[in-house]
Amino acid sequence: MGFLSYLKKIVSEQKENEEVSIAKTETKLSLEEIKARISSEQKQLLEKNEELRQKAKSVVQENISQLKNCLDSLKTANLDKRREDPKLKAIVLENVVIYSSYLEKFITDLEKFEDINKIDSIFENFYKNSNKSHQKATILIGKEFEEIKNVLKKMASDLHIYLKENKENIDKINKFKEAEGKLKEIAEISRTEKEIKENILKLKDTKKGKEEELIKNKKNSQEIIKSQDYIKENEKKEQIIVKTKSLEDKLSKIFARINLKELAKIYHENEKKYLLIRSYIENYKKAIEEDKERNFEKIVKEYLGEDINLVEITDKIAELKNYSFPNEIKLNQIGESINSLEIQIKRIEEDIAEEEKKIVRFESKLQEVEEKLRSQI
Repeated sequence: MGFLSYLKKIVSEQKENEEVSIAKTETKLSLEEIKARISSEQKQLLEKNEELRQKAKSVVQENISQLKNCLDSLKTANLDKRREDPKLKAIVLENVVIYSSYLEKFITDLEKFEDINKIDSIFENFYKNSNKSHQKATILIGKEFEEIKNVLKKMASDLHIYLKENKENIDKINKFKEAEGKLKEIAEISRTEKEIKENILKLKDTKKGKEEELIKNKKNSQEIIKSQDYIKENEKKEQIIVKTKSLEDKLSKIFARINLKELAKIYHENEKKYLLIRSYIENYKKAIEEDKERNFEKIVKEYLGEDINLVEITDKIAELKNYSFPNEIKLNQIGESINSLEIQIKRIEEDIAEEEKKIVRFESKLQEVEEKLRSQI
């Protein structure tokens, strides 16, 4: 039987339900005011609990001396004049010793208790452990046990009011701890929300810088396109395209006059020349580039009796194709930068949108936690 359960048998009490509350005002308290109020209430409750603990210790000390006297009386109980079976008397006395040891431990535990919340378990352990020996010992001994019972009953009655009030205070403290947890959660949400907002500002600043850079690049691009140098470069490019086509046509006409397959048959028995001709059949442009000693031109000289100057033509074509246009290069670089900036700006906008969604979620969570907190206090 637990101590509080035991109290129900010996103390009649009126049931009371009290909600934990901080003095409520019609105006809505700020979070800082709530925090201060919780701290103040907790301090008062802890001070009250210490006061209750000291009162409980005083009650224990007042009753312990009586309990020790009862224990001494129990230990000296004499059954010599009783006519019952000696075996029964022996069993009773044996259980008196056992009960006395439990009572001694109970007294020791009460004398050194520091936590008022442990009193219930001290009583509960004593009743649980001593129950059997008590039943056997009370077969022949009544007066001493009745005295012990009365002292326990009085001590339980005296302690009851303090234990009950302490329990109510502990419940209030625990609820305040829950409220503190909500305050910490609110602080964490607010901190995270602040970080997100700061990040959004940084993203917007970065976006603004990229947009300014984009505008500048587009402006530079238009200036280049409208410049005389770029116009002249375009004219030069057109001339190069015409010259390149002319040279490529000239090269095509040369190979149109040469019957490469016939030429391969003629030099079939000359492996070196045959393989060279075959390379020209497969890809004459590549073959010209690899024919460093211009052996094919020599073969054609033997075959057609004319100089064809393939290398000069291909070199000129390569030179024209590799002609550099500074403004076009600059324009291409600006174009790549514009594309890159547009991609970066789009990604930043997506990041901002995602961060703003987080803000909405955190504000909703913050409101939810605040409502729970206010409902608790």
